[in-house]
Amino acid sequence: MLKQDFGLSPNGDIIIEENNIKIISGRSVYIQAFRQIFRTRLTEYFLNLEEGFDFNVFLGKREIDEDEAMAALQAVGEQIEDFVKFMNITYDFNQRDRKLKIKFNALFRDNNQEEMEVSVDV
Repeated sequence: MLKQDFGLSPNGDIIIEENNIKIISGRSVYIQAFRQIFRTRLTEYFLNLEEGFDFNVFLGKREIDEDEAMAALQAVGEQIEDFVKFMNITYDFNQRDRKLKIKFNALFRDNNQEEMEVSVDV
């Protein structure tokens, strides 16, 4: 299970507090991991082309294919350490502003559930 990680700002920059790298733990680690993967375009990270979120499922579509959308969302969960499955997942995509808001409960290997919300500019 993810126990600790470097703290990142909403822009993905490492947070420095009092000349030390901020360390986060617990629920914050999961929230940060989901946020970072949802904000990384699939294939953008050249060291791992399978990391990230497939923005193309939402962009340039008059109607979003529900099965494709759920598969893309599920693929993000599979990239998170100790993630088992989404218990509930909903999304709202504003095409005009290209903003995607995702709400979900994630179940982890230790049987803990975390309720999360992530907003992404796509």
